[in-house]
Amino acid sequence: MKMEKPEKNYLKYIYIITGVFIFCFLVFYMIFGESYFNQNKARIGKINQFEIIGTYQSIGDDTVYNFDDYSDIEAGKDGVIITGVFNGCLKYTDDLIVFVSNMQINIYANDNLIYVSKDEEITRYDIVPIRKSIEDGAEIRIELIPLQGIYYTYTYQDFFENLYIGDTYVFTLMKVKNNVPLIIFCIIIMILGLITIVEFYILKYMKEPILPSTLSCGSLMFVSGFCTSIDYDFITLIYPNYYIISILDTLSELLICQFLLTYLHHFIVSQKRKVMAEQLIVIWSFAIIFYYPIKYITGASKLFINGYYIVLIIILFVLMSSLIIWDHKKIDSVNNRKVIWSINAFYVSLIVELIHYAVSGYFFRYAFIVGVFLFCVLQLYVDIDATHEKIKGALMAEKLEKEATMQLIKNKELEKELEKSKTAVMLSQIRPHFLYNALGVIRVLIGKEPEVAKKAIENFTFYLRANMDALTDDDFIMFNKELDHVKSYLYIEQLRFGEDLKICYDIKADNFLIPPLSLQTIVENAVKHGIHPKRNGGTVTIKTLETSSQIIIIVEDDGVGFDVTTLKDNDTEHIGVGNTRKRIEELCKGTFVIESTYGMGTKVTIMLPKEIWSNECNCR
Repeated sequence: MKMEKPEKNYLKYIYIITGVFIFCFLVFYMIFGESYFNQNKARIGKINQFEIIGTYQSIGDDTVYNFDDYSDIEAGKDGVIITGVFNGCLKYTDDLIVFVSNMQINIYANDNLIYVSKDEEITRYDIVPIRKSIEDGAEIRIELIPLQGIYYTYTYQDFFENLYIGDTYVFTLMKVKNNVPLIIFCIIIMILGLITIVEFYILKYMKEPILPSTLSCGSLMFVSGFCTSIDYDFITLIYPNYYIISILDTLSELLICQFLLTYLHHFIVSQKRKVMAEQLIVIWSFAIIFYYPIKYITGASKLFINGYYIVLIIILFVLMSSLIIWDHKKIDSVNNRKVIWSINAFYVSLIVELIHYAVSGYFFRYAFIVGVFLFCVLQLYVDIDATHEKIKGALMAEKLEKEATMQLIKNKELEKELEKSKTAVMLSQIRPHFLYNALGVIRVLIGKEPEVAKKAIENFTFYLRANMDALTDDDFIMFNKELDHVKSYLYIEQLRFGEDLKICYDIKADNFLIPPLSLQTIVENAVKHGIHPKRNGGTVTIKTLETSSQIIIIVEDDGVGFDVTTLKDNDTEHIGVGNTRKRIEELCKGTFVIESTYGMGTKVTIMLPKEIWSNECNCR
């Protein structure tokens, strides 16, 4: 079938490409990465932490305290000054590696300023080449001043823990090695996101079924992996343009919320609530657009603005979650429950990170990593499963459509055939001998019983008109109309045969549709081939009844009977019965059964589906 190939390619595309990439990446790291790090192990050992022993005092406080370890330092809100003796030697070939986070930093050696940080709210590593050697025992003074009066205890701790002396390249190598699991995780998540995005556009281009949420899901995966990779413990060492990194970091954090809101709104069914969800997305979109204009116009700190944005996004998340919960009954399915659980894992991890950031000023990251991992694994499974089901549904729909088309062609051909046979049926019903006999009866009655003759003419006229109308009528008429036609025919035949032809009616259902001339054909065959050859005549019984599922028509005679195995549709003697059977079975989807026994009579039973043909159903 046409769509079977895309289905197989799709599954291979997801499983093989993702698996091969991850496998090759891990193998590459194990073979080359560890070997590379081991080769540089000796060089990494030459990296030394910058340590001093001495005193400290909070800015604005003249009290001086001794310290033996950096953890002993208790800085005030206005900053701290550390004074002491450096326990090593700074050579002119070394670099001083300084970690800057929301602080103004000044470093002096023997009262000579060797480093001053820029007044910027950008977390980064600064590399300070040593132009002049500083001997062992030199007096060092370090001033740490929080920017805009906003400080966290961890910023001082981060500064001391990341103050190093040595080769910047080797230091970068050391930091990368320490963060290899995080880097691998981020790359895998970004690749999964890219695969999902590419999958969306490929299937869209191929006009294959695809979930609308796939694009936002893939974008969320990619941006989450990218945002997690921006770890200031190593990223500014790899790419030193920290202005761009800071902008990308902020935008990725904002876009995570944007794509998550967009993704969530796809699982709302109610149109009214979907519109409300789209309004929440628009609000956050405007918040993203005006983030930097607000920051530069107001001059407020990044931490201050982020605080308001955290409050806004939490409110939006709560409102979006409320809409989903409100709509939950309408989307309750196995896949949707998996989606809700994966979203909850991501949502909880994000809330934890936002709260942690609001309290401490930095992201914990590990909660977010766990949430992203659970979300990606579950979403990839749900996306594959749901898209696979959609493709299967499309295959089934195409198959049904193809079958319906074939049936339509078959019906068209059948209609053409029936149109041709309708004339044959009509002509077969108007036999010359019947016309001569009818006119002969009427001629005799005119002289003897004028009133009876008049009525006979009326019935004969009605009979002829009904046969002629069959050429232009629709394929189906009401049964009571067909029955009137039969009665006009039988009235004339009873005038001919007198007491030898008896008619019995047992009509319990007449409000249904039937092909024209079908009952007429069966009754005429009963009279001509059943009753007429019998010496003392007989009775033709016409009855209808209905069950819970069917409408049943029975035409029975107690005539001479015949061998039903000799009945052929192309027999000119039985062409009317053959065409009637075909119309009942092909157009009406009913059954047509003939039972006959020599010397006992014949019984014709027609069964029509009640739900289609009862009342005033559409006859097509």
